[in-house]
Parts: sequence; structure tokens; C-alpha cells
Amino acid sequence: MKKKPNLRCIKKLLLILFALMLSGAIIFASPVWGGDWIDHGGDWGGSSDSNLSGDFDSDWDNDSSGGIFFFGGDSGSGGSSFISAFAIVVVIIIVLVIISASKKSSHRSNSSKGGYSSSPLHMSDTSSVNRQSIEKLKEIDPNFSEAAMLSKAENMFTTMQIAWCNLDYEPVRPFLSNALFEQQSKQLKDKIARDEKNISSEIAVLQSKLESFSSDGHTDSLNVWMRVKMKDYIVRISDPSKIVTGDPSRVYYLDFRWQFTRTSGKITDAETDAVKTGECPYCGANINMNQSGKCEYCGSVISTTEYDWVLSKIDALQQRSR
Repeated sequence: MKKKPNLRCIKKLLLILFALMLSGAIIFASPVWGGDWIDHGGDWGGSSDSNLSGDFDSDWDNDSSGGIFFFGGDSGSGGSSFISAFAIVVVIIIVLVIISASKKSSHRSNSSKGGYSSSPLHMSDTSSVNRQSIEKLKEIDPNFSEAAMLSKAENMFTTMQIAWCNLDYEPVRPFLSNALFEQQSKQLKDKIARDEKNISSEIAVLQSKLESFSSDGHTDSLNVWMRVKMKDYIVRISDPSKIVTGDPSRVYYLDFRWQFTRTSGKITDAETDAVKTGECPYCGANINMNQSGKCEYCGSVISTTEYDWVLSKIDALQQRSR
């Protein structure tokens, strides 16, 4: 991927070049070269019969130079030397002013971008990792993939946030426990009753890790820690242009601990990447737990803990914004 050119640097260089050209024009307009620029007679500082194939070094050291940039030479008048020195000072001052103004402009741009400081955001490490327990899980379930589990959690976060903004939690039904689904569905209904909805954008999981595993003989529990970021604010459902609360330009950084559960004794199906096709316990029809949390034949809600890890608890650990 090619690196984009820094437009600010290019602009700065063009301004400096313009200043130098302008100053050069002033200098050329004044007799500051210590000789006659127009009538140099082909003489680069030596005799009139000298040429490029002669003794170049001796010609260059001659003080009676013609059209060569030779500041402070002895062959010009005192007034010319003064004007030459003055022109140099002018050039230096112009260049320094341009550089200073460019730096101030750059600083203002960086500090005001998005309305918030771009300085690094300090967040403490809220994770609590017990690697020994994770290794125990891998012994119990040899097909368990840490990378696949983290990928699943990260994808779920984005999917759930989009479902929340769309005011429709049915798409994530297969991946939540019954209790958590009912709890969040109620919160969503309350928000709809208030004529409110979230608008989220730039949703991203910055970091994730497995924290710990435990089992009580009936239920396996696996904690996943995530640090995420997104822009989020609330608008009226009836008039999305009206902001109820929040700032569309503010970025939120949050730490979560998600607890996944499944029935003890179950192991990962490596071929289906931890999502199994089972049978509806009510009518016996085959169901795909990726597609729906309900049996498409009898309409019964099916607990996916029998087949795969489901999200059963969400703990918010830390929040920062800028």
C-alpha cells in the first residue's frame, strides 16, 4: 500500500520555494553580484580568453567574477554589498515566518480535529487472565480454538451493536442465553416506547483475550475480555435528525467482560467450527443454530447452550471518551 503524500509538508515547501524565488527576483533587480551580470563577455572570473577546458580552479578563485552567485566579494561597491547582505536577511526572515506560521496552523489543526484532543488516551488494564484455567479447558476440549472463540466474540459485538441500533434483536437470538435475550429485549422495548434509538458508527474491537474458564459440573463458563471503540449517540425514532443526547463526533472507548456458557460435557465440533446442527427437542426437526433461535417448523425457542457457547452475561468495566 502506497503511503499518501503529506499535503501539509508539500504546501510548506511550495511556500518556502515561492519566498526564495521572490527574494531572488529582488536580488537580481539590484547590483549585488560584484560585477556586470549583463556584459560578462563570457568571463566566469578569469581573462576574456579563458574557457571551460582551461585552468578552472585558478579562474574560479579570481576576484573579478562575473555572473556567479558570490556574496560578499570585494569586486563590488560598498552599497552593493550592503544591499546583498540585506537581501539575505530578508530571505531568512521570510522563510522563518513561513515555517513558524505553518507549525502554528498544524498545531491548531491537530488539537481541534473532531473537537477533541488527539493525544494518547490513558486506559488501565481491566483484564484478569488466568491462563491455567484456559489450558484446563483445552485439555477437556482438545478441539477448542482460542482464535476461533475470540473471532466469534468480536463478530458478535459488532452484530449485536448493529441489531440494537436497528431495534431488532432477533438476528442475535441464537447467540444469547434466554435470560440475557429477555433482559435486553425489554430494554430495547423501553427505548422504543421513549421514541429513542442509538446511532453507532466506526464500531471496532481493538483488543480481546480469554480471561478464565470454570465449570460447576452442569455449566461451563468462559470469560472473554474486550476493548472496543465506537461513535454513539441517541436520536428520536420519529425524527432521526433530532439528537436526544450524545455527540456524533465523540469517540467512546469501552472495556467489557463477556461470560459465555454451555452445557458441561460438550466439546467443540471442529468441522462445524463450534456450531452444531441439532434437533428441536419439541418436534424433532433438524435446526441450524446459525440461522435462528426458533424452530422453523413448530416455532419453539431453543436454548443453544446444548450445542455451543452462548453469551449469558455482560459486565461493563471501563469507559473513556474524547
